[in-house]
Amino acid sequence: AIPRLSGKTFDVIFLDPPYALDPTPVVAAIAQAGLLAQDGRLVVEHRRDRALPENIDAFRRLKTSHYSESCLTLYRRSENEAPAPD
Repeated sequence: AIPRLSGKTFDVIFLDPPYALDPTPVVAAIAQAGLLAQDGRLVVEHRRDRALPENIDAFRRLKTSHYSESCLTLYRRSENEAPAPD
């Protein structure tokens, strides 16, 4: 789907991959394709036991919120703002 979206930008992208998969390569592909608007946010749902890196390509983690066995990790372009406390 990422190549088909080339040339478009989005203010919010919600990524909910299958829990057994590592979402990091998809997040990197979104960054490389330039799909997130300059002030946009990327929300990645993932398993609680799978910590995501602070930086993925051009994105910097802002916050991770835990909900039972799931987490939501919020990313933004690294040049836009410093990370918020967890």
